[in-house]
Amino acid sequence: MPLRLYLRFEKPLLIAALGLFFLAGYLAIALHTAGLPARGFDTAIDRAIPYAPGAWPIYQSVYLLVLFPTRLFSRPAEMRAGAAANLACMALAYACFLLFPVRLVPPGDASSALAAGFPVQAQRFAFFFDDRGMNCFPSLHLALATIAALCCARADRRVGALAWTLTAMIALASLLLKRHYVVDLPAGVALGAACYVLFLRGRLARPQART
Repeated sequence: MPLRLYLRFEKPLLIAALGLFFLAGYLAIALHTAGLPARGFDTAIDRAIPYAPGAWPIYQSVYLLVLFPTRLFSRPAEMRAGAAANLACMALAYACFLLFPVRLVPPGDASSALAAGFPVQAQRFAFFFDDRGMNCFPSLHLALATIAALCCARADRRVGALAWTLTAMIALASLLLKRHYVVDLPAGVALGAACYVLFLRGRLARPQART
């Protein structure tokens, strides 16, 4: 692809490449680790949290949140730094999934799913369609959401507050869906913050300096 053509479509190409890396890596590692011995971080707090399959839309809203900073990047260098931060975040999370597999808390029983209006088959598909219960520690959802929230906060305080609110809702939803243990959440925030500091802090233009 000629350089000029690539530069013209660089932003959507980077987004597509990151999306493919996320999906391919997530599914491949889930299949590889499905039969391996795994650890568990189940605590009394995890057991006390009810299973709420209705929180699924909030949990998946992370995919909208991570795309929002791309609207704030006005320079190619910012988009590249953002892509590098997200790529490093995913790669490090995948390394943890491979080297330190942690099995998810299973969802609630069939009666709780039916009581919430979710057929058992749909509940099982929703829980396992993107992994086999091993992509758990750290929370990649929360790590990517943290990068996005920090970028949003850098651009605008009010937008940042909304992004952090959605990040907190995603964290809560991950517990209600039994997608993560409580300990996975601070680990995800720490991973996302570290990648932001390494790749984005100091590389984003101040709002008043944007053109």
